[in-house]
Amino acid sequence: MEKIKTRFCSRCKKNIGKGEFYKTSSYCRSCHKISNQMGKVKRAMRAIDELVEKGIITINDTVSALSLYSSCESRINACLYKKEGYETVRCDWDTPLEFMTDIIVELPTMWTDWQVQTTLYETNKIKSEKPTIDRIDSFGDYTLSNIQMLSFADNSIKAKSKPCVVLVIKDLRLYDTIEFCSLKEMREKLIRKLGIPINATNVKVDTGLIQNLGNGYSCIFQSKNGVVPKSIEPRYKVVIDKKTIKYNIETNEDVEIIEQSQSVFNVGSLSFSI
Repeated sequence: MEKIKTRFCSRCKKNIGKGEFYKTSSYCRSCHKISNQMGKVKRAMRAIDELVEKGIITINDTVSALSLYSSCESRINACLYKKEGYETVRCDWDTPLEFMTDIIVELPTMWTDWQVQTTLYETNKIKSEKPTIDRIDSFGDYTLSNIQMLSFADNSIKAKSKPCVVLVIKDLRLYDTIEFCSLKEMREKLIRKLGIPINATNVKVDTGLIQNLGNGYSCIFQSKNGVVPKSIEPRYKVVIDKKTIKYNIETNEDVEIIEQSQSVFNVGSLSFSI
């Protein structure tokens, strides 16, 4: 029997399988996660101590402030690391402390709403009642004039109501153009109308890419006012045929082609106006 290779975790003081370690860490994965969480709490507490010392908040605001710090940090990282759905979103703040300070000082109503919502969440720990930082204009950036507090449930409902248009492609030709009032409606109708497997509708919007959905269909997904990132690398060849045709309106037939031309060019992404 092959002996399992182990490493010693310097935090929990146990010999654990090598596969349970990150390459550059002396902590096992479980201890590494705990250490990261403790580090986040320490950073948050330092920020809160600073706000208390400056008289911006009181010690009684600690729970709400911890929650706000965590949410600010999450939004900054989502934009910084271009997480899914945030590839083109910009955040005006570089640190959670700056972010939360501006909310507390410049948006007192939002801060009050945050405190009330935090109390509701802490009472029963129901995720749907957790406070979140929402963009008022879902297509805009995280700026002081474009943020508000929404519960997790309300934020989720708003996110799913994003209007979008789908260009359906079949056999390399435009098959249909379908408008939807929400991502949820889009997924439901694509499954019902085109017979697309449900797991194939977990698609990305505003990528400018043709996405294969299976069942012979491909689609381009774009939201209302969506910004498609530009790509230098050519991915697609666009061919445009132009014809000037003499047409007989009495017989509904083409008589002759007077002029014909074709344009071909490469593009990195595809977008269209809604």
